[in-house]
Amino acid sequence: MRRFALLLVCCVAVTVSGEEREERLDASHVKVGQVYRWKLVAQNASEWAVTARTDDEVRYRIRLTVAGKESPGKDDVHSFALKRKTEGKAATGEKETLKVSGVEFPCTILVTESGGTTVKTWRSEKFPEILKTQLGKDVTSELVEITNPK
Repeated sequence: MRRFALLLVCCVAVTVSGEEREERLDASHVKVGQVYRWKLVAQNASEWAVTARTDDEVRYRIRLTVAGKESPGKDDVHSFALKRKTEGKAATGEKETLKVSGVEFPCTILVTESGGTTVKTWRSEKFPEILKTQLGKDVTSELVEITNPK
């Protein structure tokens, strides 16, 4: 009887974690021509330049600066979907609002361990990528500026 109860609990847990749900990112703050700038570890940087926006997706180009020099890139256009299906429950964790260039990003802070080091990541439903990453006490990437088109 105990084994049956344990098996039943395991099946319910699998069913709950396998739920499909739809996420919708709030991109009302995203405008064509905006540039999102991340400060990375070791004086490196990353920029996303928004090239197009529809109700379903945002398109952008990425430029990287490594050791003070712009990394030669292909001129690829990337995209992220504003609606997407995901499995499992929404992420839970401590809440914090990051404010960048006047835009507020309500975030969930996800905490994990990697090689004995605590890793924190700030995720928001207003942006598809991680807004900030901290390894131990060191911030390794952080969205620091959003510039608007001129």
